[in-house]
Amino acid sequence: WAARPRADEEREAMLGGQQENSTHGSLQRHLSLFDLVCVGVGATVGSGIFVLCGLIAHDYAGPATFISWAIAGVAACFSGICYAELAGK
Repeated sequence: WAARPRADEEREAMLGGQQENSTHGSLQRHLSLFDLVCVGVGATVGSGIFVLCGLIAHDYAGPATFISWAIAGVAACFSGICYAELAGK
């Protein structure tokens, strides 16, 4: 069994000898097959939960449901903006 290369060695191999900017910190981008499967399963389950909430709101809730979903949408937009800021660094 060969030892797995360290992250520094992997980064150096990926850069192909290029010098990386030491004044700017960076995050390593790496997703395994397991990570991608988990993202797919989470998206599927998440969309099912939203559909179920919509059906229940249609049958049992009043007009305040729209206000609730609007507030949740604004919160989701702010969360997306935060993630975009982190991704842009």
